Amino acid sequence: MIRTPAMHLSLTALVALLAVSVSTPASAQAQCANPTTRSEWRQLSASQQQAYIRAVDRLKARPKGPEGNPAQWNLDQFAQSHMDNTGAAHNNDAFFPWHRRFIDWYERALRSIDPSISQPYWDWTLDSQNPLASSLMTPGAFGGNGRANDNCVADGSFVSKWQMVVEDSDLTLSCLTRCAKPNTILRSAATVTNDITSKTTFADFRRAVEYGSHALVHVFLGGGGSSPCGQIGTMASPNDPLFFLHHTMVDRMWWRWQTKCDGQYQNAYTTTAALNNMMESFGEPVSAAMNTRAGPLCYTYSASRSDGDLSGSCPSKSGTLGGPTGTASRATATATATAAPTSPWFENTVKRLLPKVQVGSAVVVKAAILELAPAAALAGPSPTPVRRPAKRDGAEAAAAAALSAYPNADIVSRPTESAADKVAATATATATMASGAYPTTAALPMPTYVPLANYTVKAPPAEDKKDLVHIRYPSSVGEGWAKRMGYDLYQVRLNEIEAMHVVDRINNTPGYDSPSALKHFAEYNGHKKGKCVPAKNSTQH
Repeated sequence: MIRTPAMHLSLTALVALLAVSVSTPASAQAQCANPTTRSEWRQLSASQQQAYIRAVDRLKARPKGPEGNPAQWNLDQFAQSHMDNTGAAHNNDAFFPWHRRFIDWYERALRSIDPSISQPYWDWTLDSQNPLASSLMTPGAFGGNGRANDNCVADGSFVSKWQMVVEDSDLTLSCLTRCAKPNTILRSAATVTNDITSKTTFADFRRAVEYGSHALVHVFLGGGGSSPCGQIGTMASPNDPLFFLHHTMVDRMWWRWQTKCDGQYQNAYTTTAALNNMMESFGEPVSAAMNTRAGPLCYTYSASRSDGDLSGSCPSKSGTLGGPTGTASRATATATATAAPTSPWFENTVKRLLPKVQVGSAVVVKAAILELAPAAALAGPSPTPVRRPAKRDGAEAAAAAALSAYPNADIVSRPTESAADKVAATATATATMASGAYPTTAALPMPTYVPLANYTVKAPPAEDKKDLVHIRYPSSVGEGWAKRMGYDLYQVRLNEIEAMHVVDRINNTPGYDSPSALKHFAEYNGHKKGKCVPAKNSTQH
């Protein structure tokens, strides 16, 4: 990798960091005593949200800081650094640790303006079924979509007054631009939980997140073609303040993967890059970024309503973690973790919950229409909804009648897939990946989605906002954007098919209530009950 001058630390700072981090496993370092808590944006009070916005606006406006001290940088310097480290921090094992330190430096820069700031995350799974209507994309927060004629955000928000200083050659407009399509669907809570529970090596988890849920938000706001139309779709993506809330959510996903199973995955890393490998431009080893409560880091995360149970995916406490031969050990015990069970908890649990009623050659599954008790605060400790008997009077009766009349409420399955369909485009992939050698785009034909057998409830189309219960398939990452990023397109499509199958499973699980369902959208975003319409500032492209 080519070392760039954009983010080199001073010699003094480098020596200090190396003194605490080189050759020291993250879990063996002293744990910080008072970690800050990073909260979901909507868990912040109105005054905390405004304080954060003011700090970001001042960060954009302040003069450049010393190159060797990122905590004194302005926003343009963060955008420049990210662009200069395109190859060092993307599509490789450094993706998670590099961005973790990048976000940490950004948080420090904000605290140099307002010491009360803790970097929030955007749990976009809660907005996944209608992200343009999210309360984050309003003039009072981070601004909405761009104008139809030039994609400039011009809705009166603080970002609509910004001038772009650092520009990617792919997009050279002076305003902050976004070009979100109105019917984009992001990854839902269950698909994120599936990535965390089913991926048992760092390499597999990193690839699933970077190619999937991470990429989709960039594509949503920045365009999925070969030429981006929003800054967040370029390598100067930190020009858009939503970049930092999005990547804090990505870091939280890694944190949840690391800390599941009593921390057995805390130091799990790939065999192709040791924990002592230096991260480009930071002058720090990867181990410095492996534990959010050790070394230079001192933070944790709040609970979110989207959090699924991770306990069932835990391996036994013997063996190794990391890659095929294992590279990471638990510093707190002599035993290390084995590979996860062959059948992931999530899939097994859903299969147990799903009743199968044979009717001739088809299977019928009744889709439950759930109603919830008044939800606890967004930060509530339990992601499991509290159910109450369904009311059938007044407005609720009308809503229930509308849902019951909707075609997805009770559907007879399509014909059962053939054995040939089940293995189409997967046999070669399985054989190839068994040796640890992942296929490239040219090596195999693109995989195609095949509906799972015996599942009867179809995902509603993306443009359908009437179905408040079921989950839509996530949108696809544009081929042009994936190629610009150097992603293995085969793996991108395989990950998308896995996400579609997760959606099929949860939609066909009677009694399952997704925190991503549109029935909860108004609660998360402060709209009037039952209103799930695009935000007024969201220009329709």
